[in-house]
Amino acid sequence: MHLKFSLTRDDEFVLIKRFLNDDTTHQTLLSLHISDESLSVLVSDLEIQSFIDETPYYHVPKLMGSCNGIICLFYYDNFILFNPATRQIRIIPPHPPCPEDFFRIRACWGFGFDTATNDYKIVIISRLEIENPLDDIDIEILNHDLNLNEARIYSLRMDSWKELDYVPPIIHSFRPRGFDLFFNNRIHWTEWAPYILSLDISTEVFHKFGYPKANKTSSDKRDFESLTVINDTFTLISYDSYGSSNPPFFEQFIDVWIMKEYGNEESWSKQYSIGPFTGISRPISIWKNNRIFLEKVVGGYLDRDELVQLAACDLFNCEQLLIYNNIHGKCEFSMEVVFYKETLVSIARN
Repeated sequence: MHLKFSLTRDDEFVLIKRFLNDDTTHQTLLSLHISDESLSVLVSDLEIQSFIDETPYYHVPKLMGSCNGIICLFYYDNFILFNPATRQIRIIPPHPPCPEDFFRIRACWGFGFDTATNDYKIVIISRLEIENPLDDIDIEILNHDLNLNEARIYSLRMDSWKELDYVPPIIHSFRPRGFDLFFNNRIHWTEWAPYILSLDISTEVFHKFGYPKANKTSSDKRDFESLTVINDTFTLISYDSYGSSNPPFFEQFIDVWIMKEYGNEESWSKQYSIGPFTGISRPISIWKNNRIFLEKVVGGYLDRDELVQLAACDLFNCEQLLIYNNIHGKCEFSMEVVFYKETLVSIARN
């Protein structure tokens, strides 16, 4: 039975994932909201906790995204697909174990819908590390020289993983922040500084293009980047970090760049520069093309015991933050927002 609150099959809703904890319970909540400024609650708890173990304090499930009505979560070593409309759940089979004497560091992942084959796909990119290197070997140099990176892609239609022939070297290790972007049939990541990496999930070919030059060279360059879409245009959000390396409530700024011609790094154009803000851990996503969701820290310092709230502001007029006092959680970088349209597509195994 599909969700009874749906008005039309084209309605878009807002899905919010957050982490709550008290002295005895660590819990991840996924709630569904009307897509207007009020974010009125439609379903307060989609009960994802019922199909994962109790959430460890140090390992909050990651909401990878929503694509054609299907939600993808990453938890421990498991990928989980979930259809909120039908309440169907599918646990994805684990990918093959590491070779002997190696361990795997998961660098990044992605989720998308392959329009060429009508197939949902998951991608995971990892780095293999030698488990017990010899003392006289510089392990960083060895791992770099061997390029011990791997990329695997899962097909829901085939219900299996396959390894890709090539993945570019991983330059930066994984940094906790908003998930990366599925756009134009490609999954995109900002891990591969000094360029953005993408994978076409139909051709299984990697591509890359550069960041805005001013964002990497000017004196006011930002620390972190995330990706989103404005008016069907590929968009980069560049922002200042917040944490132990900076004083509490230092002034932060956010720049928003659009790529006027997708794939052409010379076509980057800065559309907005907003701020200053204080106490923002990170921007989360762009909403309705003109508003930005933010994760705001309530206390003085950002740590695992800190309360975080959802906030928003208008890209055209950011003088005042809208704070959603009823949408809050614990643990930095744990709040995530995606946009969802209902589907009755089955994800059950035949």
